[in-house]
Amino acid sequence: FQYEQTQLNARAILENTESLLDEGLPLYIATDETDGLFFAELASRHQVIRWQDMVTASAGELDLPYAWIGPIEQIICAAARRFVGTDLSTFSTYIHRIRGYRNAPDTQCYYHSTDYTDASAVEASRAYRGREYLRENPLFWTDC
Repeated sequence: FQYEQTQLNARAILENTESLLDEGLPLYIATDETDGLFFAELASRHQVIRWQDMVTASAGELDLPYAWIGPIEQIICAAARRFVGTDLSTFSTYIHRIRGYRNAPDTQCYYHSTDYTDASAVEASRAYRGREYLRENPLFWTDC
């Protein structure tokens, strides 16, 4: 990802988000990461499912245009109990927006680069400032 503050290794992502993840439930990861071993740290604690796993587990190859995979993954993520996205990502932002429109169980905008064990960091992550136009804001769906 192009923004340096979002380029974390799997250990840092797990440390930041562990308190948000439900133990015993599968963790779907929508990502462009091509190194399957990148998520080994997460997979050691949670059952990790990625697009490739679903396609391989299906009966034969899915005959889908490549351009459809991203939007399908956005719908999968939008239907989750909780979604942790990437800050400044338009892919993640639209998932947050869909979750807000459909009144998902948890519509808070979580980001993998925020340490959710630190209460002050959590509060800071909820603050919206006018120039952060790349971040989703619940006002976009609550005042409709």
